[in-house]
Amino acid sequence: MDRGLPYWDYLTTEVIPTMRQLLPLSTARADNFVGGVSMGGFGAFKLAFSHPDWFSAVMAMSPVVDLTSLPQVMPDYQEIFSGPLPNQYLEKLAQEAPPAALKSLRTFYCIGDQDILKPQNARFVRRLQDQGTLTLDLKTGPGDHDWLYWQEMFPEMLRWLLNVRLSDGAPLKNQDE
Repeated sequence: MDRGLPYWDYLTTEVIPTMRQLLPLSTARADNFVGGVSMGGFGAFKLAFSHPDWFSAVMAMSPVVDLTSLPQVMPDYQEIFSGPLPNQYLEKLAQEAPPAALKSLRTFYCIGDQDILKPQNARFVRRLQDQGTLTLDLKTGPGDHDWLYWQEMFPEMLRWLLNVRLSDGAPLKNQDE
């Protein structure tokens, strides 16, 4: 945070390593996943793109992907970012990541058709697909930027994650099969 504690450092250099020391948690990429909702979806992408060797899957529900939309959804954004908001921040992180690790990172991505962030997410998805470096399972449909939509999508995301985990790196089967 610009005007606060260094939460990113705390998460990446203290919380995750300490949890792995204290608990019998696997460090194998195939056993680790990251996910989030709204601004947490941004954080999940940031973590996965910054450390694609740590995770085999990332899940994002209605993520904030264009930081210039923050004033609409997060009035206290100045606590995190000072000055002008970064443009295409996540796309730049993805471009800097090792291509092979990023290509093998599975992504569950959902956003409702009525979500205020849908236009920004559509542009973000197009840019990621144009880069061709991310395996992306995109789900859209009726829904807004709210817990009613996320609650509906959560079981689908868990089924997807189970399929990813059981596939052990093999191509995902159609969930309808």
